[in-house]
Amino acid sequence: YDGAAWDNWTLDELPLDNSYYAISQGADGSIWVGGFFGAQRFPAYAPADGWEDLEDDLGFVSVNTFYSLPDSMWVGHSSGASRYLYASSSWQTYDYADNPGEGIYSSSVTAITQDGQGRMWFGTSAGVTVMDGDAFTYYDLLSEEEIADNQSAPYVYDILWDGTNVWVATSRALFRFDASDALTRFDETNTGLD
Repeated sequence: YDGAAWDNWTLDELPLDNSYYAISQGADGSIWVGGFFGAQRFPAYAPADGWEDLEDDLGFVSVNTFYSLPDSMWVGHSSGASRYLYASSSWQTYDYADNPGEGIYSSSVTAITQDGQGRMWFGTSAGVTVMDGDAFTYYDLLSEEEIADNQSAPYVYDILWDGTNVWVATSRALFRFDASDALTRFDETNTGLD
């Protein structure tokens, strides 16, 4: 939509699919779109000039989310996360790890944010992984009762740094990590939330 009219793009001419899970604008002005088919990017103000398919860079992955930084674009996908660096036009890939602490734990990265310390937070289909340089810390977000019941970690839908805290929206509750990484759970049991 250019302010006056809509342009439509036909499948197989520009878009690879009709279903999109995520969209973001990069610091370089590009628009990034993703979904089950993978990811594409195109110039924001000249979309008809062509859409770049990123399958060769990312592999065949389902893209769930993007996180834009001034120097890069993070892509959360079904095999972990990847980061495109604008200055070098290169990719860094962080495949999921089989064990907590060895990388991004759980296969599917569903949400990404960066906190004030420069740490990257990855919400996944099973908890949260925090990357601080080369070190990874995993949080399963489970209560003692959930651990005793042998429940799996909750699915993370979104994650946000508010300038002080990191908020995590999940399939079970809302969580907040404060500046010292102390965790508070907000749900109907301890806060009266619906």
